[in-house]
Amino acid sequence: AGYDARGTHQFSFLDGAATSDIAFDITLDQKGNIGLVGQAYPQGVVVKYSSSGRWLWSKALDTPELTSTAFASDNSLAVTGHFQVTVDFGQGTQTPVGAQDGVLIIYNP
Repeated sequence: AGYDARGTHQFSFLDGAATSDIAFDITLDQKGNIGLVGQAYPQGVVVKYSSSGRWLWSKALDTPELTSTAFASDNSLAVTGHFQVTVDFGQGTQTPVGAQDGVLIIYNP
């Protein structure tokens, strides 16, 4: 849900599927656009919404452990988490070296 500075409701929406869906972290860019990371079991999801709550883009990854997100000053969206299986983050497959390996992904506007 989105509210203005006075606390007046601006928008709200439900986004999910028949499985467990969890939002782990949200962030706002300089224009009020919303970045969200979470899990739509069994995949990790990254979603960007406009400041009015309109869907802009999303990415599903074969790892459910995306836990934090932040916008940089250039409006790129940084996502962190960890993975346990071979996964393609967008530039070819990566295989974890240990039981769990950390990951930082940058999505540019």
